[in-house]
Amino acid sequence: PRPPGTNGGVSGLGLAASLAGGAFIGSAASLTLWFEQPCHGFAWELVVLGSFAGLGGSLIDSLLGATVQQSLYSEDQKKIVPELKQGENIKIISGIPILDNHQVNILSSFITTSICALAALYLYPTA
Repeated sequence: PRPPGTNGGVSGLGLAASLAGGAFIGSAASLTLWFEQPCHGFAWELVVLGSFAGLGGSLIDSLLGATVQQSLYSEDQKKIVPELKQGENIKIISGIPILDNHQVNILSSFITTSICALAALYLYPTA
């Protein structure tokens, strides 16, 4: 186990929340489409795609956070800290300093969006 706040950490509750959040967004998209075009019916594939996007995006974010984002632990404060401070006893506990948290979030969002866009092209081919 890692200290709370470690970049890339996952929990069962967090993964379940990601899955549920994605299912909620997929359901909202499907309901909107259904109200707009009732002949289409409820698009369960959007609920499934949303669920995979939520869970997959969370896992991609965690993988990137654990590998290309450095986590620092302050021996003095006994917690994860976002940056090095002069004179503080800091220990690197994971990752390498390539990306910061904002960059990890943008990259994981881009990857997840790209995968979902390709899946949508497969699910809803155009003429």
